[in-house]
Amino acid sequence: MLVFTFCSAASRLEARKLHLLEDANTTGTAYLRTDLLKKPQAVELQPLLKKYIAVHIQNNNSREKALELVGQSDRLQDILWRKTARYMRAEPDSLALSLFVQSMNEMFDASSRRVSVIFYNRIPDTIWACLYLSSIFAMFTIGYHAGLSRERRSVSDCRS
Repeated sequence: MLVFTFCSAASRLEARKLHLLEDANTTGTAYLRTDLLKKPQAVELQPLLKKYIAVHIQNNNSREKALELVGQSDRLQDILWRKTARYMRAEPDSLALSLFVQSMNEMFDASSRRVSVIFYNRIPDTIWACLYLSSIFAMFTIGYHAGLSRERRSVSDCRS
């Protein structure tokens, strides 16, 4: 049970690292692709992307703070998407805008995957309960055995 828990926690940590890297890469690509846009579009979108990045790099030690940051991120995604869609409707044949839309989609998808790993890919409470109960049972059994044998052993007495 303990091995399963550590394995699960390790794989979760690895997934978080992977999705964090993917999120950073896709956001960076979206930001770089604003240079391909026309000047007024880039000037309007770059500050929003900078805010989006600032929200993503904030420290979220508590669940409440993390939920607040996810809400801010979602609002910024909505604003970015509405502006990008407006530009796309005005210039549907623009290759630069198409590339930017693709990078925005990838950025939003990567962010969603990262959030799902952070909030939903957790060790189940039943596993934690089983670990605690197993530990309590093991301690009780060892104490009961020590009481029956009436021997007192310290760690220093257990030499090989």
